[in-house]
Amino acid sequence: MEQSTRFVGMNVHRDTIVVAVTATGEAGKATAYGTFPNTTAALEKLVKRLRQAGSGPLKFCYEAGPCGYGVHRTLTKMDEDCMVVAPSMIPRKSGDRQKNDKRDAVSLAVLHRMGLLTAVWVPDAAHEAMRDLIRTRLAAVRAVRTAQIVLEESIETVRLGEHRLDRVDGYLRAQIPTWSLFIGAEPVCAAWSGHDRQRRSGGGPWRSVTLCHRTRLHGLYRPGAVRAFFWTKAAHRCHHQGRAIFMPAPLLIEAAHSYRFPARISRHKLAAVDAVPEAVREIAWKAQTRLCQRYRHRIAKGKLRQVVVTAIARELAGFV
Repeated sequence: MEQSTRFVGMNVHRDTIVVAVTATGEAGKATAYGTFPNTTAALEKLVKRLRQAGSGPLKFCYEAGPCGYGVHRTLTKMDEDCMVVAPSMIPRKSGDRQKNDKRDAVSLAVLHRMGLLTAVWVPDAAHEAMRDLIRTRLAAVRAVRTAQIVLEESIETVRLGEHRLDRVDGYLRAQIPTWSLFIGAEPVCAAWSGHDRQRRSGGGPWRSVTLCHRTRLHGLYRPGAVRAFFWTKAAHRCHHQGRAIFMPAPLLIEAAHSYRFPARISRHKLAAVDAVPEAVREIAWKAQTRLCQRYRHRIAKGKLRQVVVTAIARELAGFV
């Protein structure tokens, strides 16, 4: 007597496979067969048990999904018929919205028995490897496009920031000639701007304007007040004096770093330097040559760079 064909529905997950079985001539739902690990050994054990339960042919099926075609290849190597089902082509009742692993496996087995499932093309290992490479390349292309968009936005942000800085510089440049610290009895801003090294280091008049503003703001616009900060740590112990003197200190520290280069006047700064009074230029050049020498001399003696920069900043404050 010819044995009936058994249809095996499988709900495949990464770690487990839920199995249901039905046979030709049966009516109604399939029978749940259990849950098995999603491994080659477990599939071989499942096939062995099904073969021992009857001599009829077996027809397996499961939905195509993220788990790939490993189950199909394993069953095919064991000479078993296996269909990978197109999920979008599975007939579903409009009111049937209850889903779980067991119900899905039972439904696949019954639909397979009724011949209502549509198979998808199963690529071999070489085709699947090529598909993965193509998908990887598409992902790389999307990543490059996203990075280009981010880069373009960043460049646009920098461009807008530079335009804003130019506008603010223009407003500030227009106010400097009428500023009380620039004209009259205390033209310190102009003198500081005339320092060749400071001008050549990219600060222009802005660092000098900031220095004069902060020292005047905190009542330190007097000889030696800023310089005192570098002479003693006592300023840190005095809340008012320490807070006030600390404000100009980063400007002087930043300027002191530029004395690691040889003393010279850049070509594009010659016109600006010529506009400064001769007496100021002499003091500025004296400061530049002395501080450059002091910087290299102390570095050669093995002093820490931070210590050297602080010492140069202190002497720079004295020249100011």
